[in-house]
Amino acid sequence: MPRPPPGTGVCAHDHECDEGDDDCSGSYAVYKTINMDRVRCLNEAVPNSCRGIFRSWETRLDVIDTPLRSECDDNDSSSSSSSSSSSGRGDNELLLHVEFDASVNLKAFSVIGGLGDEVGRWPRSVRLYINRDDLDFEGVHAMEPVQSFDLVDNQAGTIEYPVRAAKFHGVHSIDMHFPSISESDRQSIYFVGFKGECESRRREAVDAVYEGVGLAKDHSVRDEARGVEGESMGYG
Repeated sequence: MPRPPPGTGVCAHDHECDEGDDDCSGSYAVYKTINMDRVRCLNEAVPNSCRGIFRSWETRLDVIDTPLRSECDDNDSSSSSSSSSSSGRGDNELLLHVEFDASVNLKAFSVIGGLGDEVGRWPRSVRLYINRDDLDFEGVHAMEPVQSFDLVDNQAGTIEYPVRAAKFHGVHSIDMHFPSISESDRQSIYFVGFKGECESRRREAVDAVYEGVGLAKDHSVRDEARGVEGESMGYG
């Protein structure tokens, strides 16, 4: 099945994603590099529920107890979150911030919402921003996203959205803005997956540099060895 241009549509997998050579789990393993302690979401109904939507590809259709839900404006006392007080918030929109422990080259992403009893409450669109740590609702409404997408109902978990790879190279963090789906209905998200490749973690990169650069004592040992060799061959 041909892929539509990035940002203008979606890509439907034309295979069984969990069988044999067509298994997509490896390419969606980016979630393992997410720094869960730094994942946050503005306007979430339950604090830190946003962290439960990042998991393995094989479990993407699981109906978890606490999905990421937007707050309602119906005075529901159970929907209380200090993160929802940010200025500029519209009705039932979400702003999800994700940080990675490695530099990531993103190729696509997948969003699954409205499962179980919440059919129809999946997000209708998303706007993506990268490598920012200062965004709130006011900021994203005033700023053009790196790329935006219209989302479709993905209850079967077979839809992915290819991004413009050149714009999503070297990603350390990504913000996903989900605008309101209506004036009253809260939206719910059960799974977000990122497809791509992770470069070496920063600590590993530093270690590699130290191992690749010889220490001063190593040069001294090699110099002494060359001196002994030169004497034995009559070069002294």
